[in-house]
Amino acid sequence: MADTLKILFVASECVPFAKTGGLADVTGSLPKALVALGHDVRVVMPFYRGTGAAGFGKTVLKTGLSLSKRVPATALERDFDLRQDFLPGTRIPVYLIEQRHYFDREGLYGDQFGDFGDNLDRFAFLSHAALASALDQGFHPDVVHCHDWHSGMLPVFLRTHYGEEPA
Repeated sequence: MADTLKILFVASECVPFAKTGGLADVTGSLPKALVALGHDVRVVMPFYRGTGAAGFGKTVLKTGLSLSKRVPATALERDFDLRQDFLPGTRIPVYLIEQRHYFDREGLYGDQFGDFGDNLDRFAFLSHAALASALDQGFHPDVVHCHDWHSGMLPVFLRTHYGEEPA
């Protein structure tokens, strides 16, 4: 199919891996519809404590991936591991960003005391790690589908740190 697009979905949640609301439903179903139209779709999201506890993300693709070459001397310099699973009943890859400092917590966005104070850092890290992970896997997307504020920094990173990447 000549019009096949490579589409990267980046979201903070996706059914059945993690869910607090409708965002997870969209990121769990829209990729399936796009694949049915002939597109190559990948999903990237955090590997939360609850995601692992539910038995998802057992396949570790890479350990010790680093963002320090791209954005040195920032909070985003943290290393991370990349896990993989698939949307149920499909071969659509779901890449899970494992970074314990940011994502190994009881809640996705907060706890009984309110929102986590570092949510902006956590999800800026997700945006940056999602791009680095896709490229590490040899996936150069034509379209990056940013879902909600959690991936809001991704277009900035795409322009400022990945603009010279080959398509």
